[in-house]
Amino acid sequence: MIENIYLSYSDLIWPAILALAWLSGELICKWAKFIPKVSIYMAAGCVFVNCHLCAFGTYDKYITVLSNIAVGLILFECGYRANLSWIRTNPWVGVTALIESLSTLIIIYLFVHYIIKIPFISSIILAAVLMSASPEISLKIVNSLKILDQVAERSLYLSTMNFITTIVVFVIIHSLTVKSGLQLHIIGGKVSNVLISIGLSIVCGIIFSVFIFKFIKITGGFIQNITITYSIAIILIVVVAEIGHFSFILSVLILGLVSRHLRVDVGTTEKNFGTLGELLGIIPFIVFGSMIAWSDVIIGFTIALVLIGIKIVIKTTCVAVFSFISGISWIKGTLIGVALTPVSIIFVFYIQMLNENINDYTHTIISAIWFLNIFSTFIAQQALAKKVFLNKVL
Repeated sequence: MIENIYLSYSDLIWPAILALAWLSGELICKWAKFIPKVSIYMAAGCVFVNCHLCAFGTYDKYITVLSNIAVGLILFECGYRANLSWIRTNPWVGVTALIESLSTLIIIYLFVHYIIKIPFISSIILAAVLMSASPEISLKIVNSLKILDQVAERSLYLSTMNFITTIVVFVIIHSLTVKSGLQLHIIGGKVSNVLISIGLSIVCGIIFSVFIFKFIKITGGFIQNITITYSIAIILIVVVAEIGHFSFILSVLILGLVSRHLRVDVGTTEKNFGTLGELLGIIPFIVFGSMIAWSDVIIGFTIALVLIGIKIVIKTTCVAVFSFISGISWIKGTLIGVALTPVSIIFVFYIQMLNENINDYTHTIISAIWFLNIFSTFIAQQALAKKVFLNKVL
């Protein structure tokens, strides 16, 4: 009898945490509108887990599934809003994304390996994670500020292109270091597995995109709510990817990119997939916060401050340098670079899965990224908000 009561109580913990985090975000932002809700959700997850409302770093399987679906919804919208035709009409935008990504990877690796003295494997994995921008956070900021102009769209585009680059680099680094242990005689096999996984992800996204395009064309626009259509498609992609053991992340991005390329009109699709999408969208950030323990906070805070400075300098410099030839002013380029500072939390989940490989540094790395995202999200929001003012002048 007591055991059944305990199980019933534990089943209510995560729904209660989600409700409290959402309520905290609404109340705090009502009185302090300059604080991003995303930062509050990440902080709330840390506070609740360290108050022992739930076990540290653990969550039920249904929370993982809901988190994956939420990430899929966000990344689809990011992919759809990143117009591939920009690469043809303005190739310097793609060059900017590639250079700022690789520059961040190299400089952060040198810093954490030679200055902080973190071992090679942990350093290269951390650098691969920190090279990423966060399309999910960028989209949340843009939608919360209700802005839609050149700088907002370009920040979303660059963060999405950066994210795709990071996926490829991260998977390759993971395969060549953690799994193979740098044993040259099996690197070929690992690379082939990586290419197969990436290929399956791309094919899955293309198949779903083409199917939806043909289905809408055949029905002659009979479907009135495309939001439901894409929501179901994303849920199916998450399930298929889980069964097929490949990444749904790249698939949903491809779904958005190809749907935009095929000119599927999703103009009637609600931002963030409506109220349900808003609700699901807070789950990944709370789960991320639940990975942080108080014992790692102080060390993580110190490292995070340095990493924020490094990322801001690298990204703002790269974007500003290419600003004129890519069609914007250097001031706008600087603001876009600042907006690219947050790190995608999706790669943090991968770090947790690699815990057995970088065990001595996992918690420190995650806590540093947690601090970095809380502060850099605030900085990114201020940069885009400042741009609304500057846009009237520039």
